[in-house]
Amino acid sequence: MDSETFFSVHTKQEAVATCQTCPVNNCCLDYALEFESEFGIWGGYTARQRVRYRRELKLYAATQLRQGRRGAISKLGSDDTLSE
Repeated sequence: MDSETFFSVHTKQEAVATCQTCPVNNCCLDYALEFESEFGIWGGYTARQRVRYRRELKLYAATQLRQGRRGAISKLGSDDTLSE
């Protein structure tokens, strides 16, 4: 089965639900954010949601740096802000 047919358009919610139970969903999301994956659901986020999330991360990081803070960035936003 190829990546195009793994989850059809009608089962996007099922794919996201599957990601929520996956033990490596954060690593998956990190990979998609780093390599700017254009398609599919990675770490429970659609491509459109990842674009928005990437913007949020950049803004958050810039704000933290201006305030002199360093360290890991936790997952931002709520499900409501990233819903389509």
